[in-house]
Amino acid sequence: MKFLSFVNFYNRQIQKLMVAILIVMLISMFIMILGRYIPFIPPFLWTLETVAFGMIWMTFLGASVALREKKHFYLDIVPEKIKERFSLFLYIVYAGSILIFTYVYIVYGFLYFKDWSLVQNSEIMYINMGFVFFSVPLCGLNCLLFFIAELVEKKLGIERQVNNE
Repeated sequence: MKFLSFVNFYNRQIQKLMVAILIVMLISMFIMILGRYIPFIPPFLWTLETVAFGMIWMTFLGASVALREKKHFYLDIVPEKIKERFSLFLYIVYAGSILIFTYVYIVYGFLYFKDWSLVQNSEIMYINMGFVFFSVPLCGLNCLLFFIAELVEKKLGIERQVNNE
């Protein structure tokens, strides 16, 4: 199905973006540490904001990828005998919690993004904070997309191979 192949492709692209953000964060931290402990290298302040903004993006992108990989919001501590009896109830609780968080991320994240972050700039690099806080409603949209894909897979009876490491 084209929709599911698009969702899997999109998920891989998000993971590649997360790797790029992680590399930028590591380089920034390395420069920050060099500037702190080597006397002839000046301490750069922009590295603090780069790492902080990267961490914000990694948190929200990682939450949506973890939802797709069933490593987030998924309880696996209930014994199998209880799972068989209450599997529908547990799935409804799982789906309800995902939809509640998705709603909060999309609606309130967008309202904060629209009302507050578009009029603020960061203190050191003067980046518009809308760029930083856009990760919250984007996380909600990603989670909604990945949850719809999960429902489609469930409806079609497709069992996704998930790396449970």
